[in-house]
Amino acid sequence: MTLPISPYTIYVVNPAFDAIVLLSCVTSIGFEKGLFVNSIVQTGVVIGVAIVAGLVLGFQAPMNAVISGRVGLFAGSLIVHIGGLLASLLILLLLRGENISQWQSIPRWYFISGALGVIVVVGFAYSFPQIGAANTVTLVVAGQLIGALLIDQFGWFGATVKAIEPLRIGGTVLLLMGAYLMSR
Repeated sequence: MTLPISPYTIYVVNPAFDAIVLLSCVTSIGFEKGLFVNSIVQTGVVIGVAIVAGLVLGFQAPMNAVISGRVGLFAGSLIVHIGGLLASLLILLLLRGENISQWQSIPRWYFISGALGVIVVVGFAYSFPQIGAANTVTLVVAGQLIGALLIDQFGWFGATVKAIEPLRIGGTVLLLMGAYLMSR
């Protein structure tokens, strides 16, 4: 099964919960001949999976902070990533490996994604104790939105180009204003 790059593609950079999101995507989203089956139900499923991923991300901040508070930021990141590795291995066993044999066809520079996961885990663990869960998640979402706008604007990672328009800029400004208000 080939997962297409589409406006519905879900990118998860934190391996600690990749396995949960991966399983949700594989079991919930229908694919036919390699093309995304677009329907109201499928769109609702994608939205639901994305919301669950965001909810899980919110729970992850305090969990990372507790782990890192006891063992250190980078040791905590290692523990979180080992947990993600074990969960992913278990799910891959259940799914009979998916297309793992195709890993060599992935451009090598995409493997930096694991290092980006370290930044995410350490960033959560560092920020949460100092500014709290809501502020941490709000600022992370603001950063994700800015990154997503750049990805859309330039078509990075195979994304369909979608120009940054005034309405999208307005939405971003509102989110950033919300982030500011949340941090007060």
